[in-house]
Amino acid sequence: MAYPINGPIRLRLPEPRDLAQTLEWENSPENWSVSNRTTPYSEDFLRRYLDEAGKDFWEALQIRFIIECVETGAAVGAVDVFDAQPVHQRAGIGILLSESARGKGWALLALEAVHEWAFHHALLRQVHAEVHANNADSRKLFERAGYRVSGQLKQWHRTLKGFEDVVVFQCFAPPYEP
Repeated sequence: MAYPINGPIRLRLPEPRDLAQTLEWENSPENWSVSNRTTPYSEDFLRRYLDEAGKDFWEALQIRFIIECVETGAAVGAVDVFDAQPVHQRAGIGILLSESARGKGWALLALEAVHEWAFHHALLRQVHAEVHANNADSRKLFERAGYRVSGQLKQWHRTLKGFEDVVVFQCFAPPYEP
C-alpha cells in the first residue's frame, strides 16, 4: 500500500525507529486518561507491539499509523484505528499529536488521510471517536473532519480531576451518511 500523503503530512506504519517516540507518547501520564491506562508500557512490550504492527488490519482488528512530517521525516503523532468490528463494519479512531505539531492543521489532514484508508481500503462503513466533553480543541477537530455528535456518556472517564463526560462522535463513509 502506498502511504497516504495529505499536504505536509504522510501516514505510515510504525517502524523500529519509532520506539523511543512511542515510549514517550504512551508513557506520558497526561495521555493515560484518554487511553484507559494507569501504568506505563515497558520498552519490551512496545518493541513487540511495533514488531507486530505489520499484521493485516482485519487479523489484528487494529492498526496504528504514524503521522510523519513530509519535509523532515519526523514522527509528529499517531492515528489509531482500533476495536474493529467486522460484522458491523466499524472501528474506533484515536489521534495524538506532539505538542510541537499542534496548531498547524495536521490533525485534520491526518484524519482525512485515515478516512481515505478506512473507507476505501479497509471498507469500513463508519468510524467513531470518544472525546472528553471539556476538550474543546478535539471536539472542534472531529466536527471539522465531518463527525457528528451521536451522544454523551455521563461521568465516563476517570481522570485526576474526577470523572468526566465523554462525547461520542460518528463519521460515516459515503454514501451511508444518515
